[in-house]
Amino acid sequence: MKFEKIIPDSTPSYLWGNNCEARLLVSDQNLSVKLETMPPHTAEQPHYHEKARQFFFIENGTADFEIDGINLQVNKGEGIWIEAGTVHFIENKNQDMLQLLVISQPDTTNDRININL
Repeated sequence: MKFEKIIPDSTPSYLWGNNCEARLLVSDQNLSVKLETMPPHTAEQPHYHEKARQFFFIENGTADFEIDGINLQVNKGEGIWIEAGTVHFIENKNQDMLQLLVISQPDTTNDRININL
């Protein structure tokens, strides 16, 4: 098939972190697109990807990133590009739900190295 209509509520999903959710909009070995939600005051563990580079686009809320030790706030309607090998994590420090698109190329299956602080 040359195209496929994607309806987020009907795509596979999984929980990660502290009740955060990822919906798999596109899942292919060369590309993944996820719609993620992070409840207030949640964060992920610092990590990097050996192969995958990622683009994060904030659909709702404000995301706080730490990227190679640099703190950066990314607001609704803004995005950030992170190259492979770059240590990063995202946090929702706010009272509102954070919703974002995470686009990874290639996908991140078996390509996540967690950093223990």
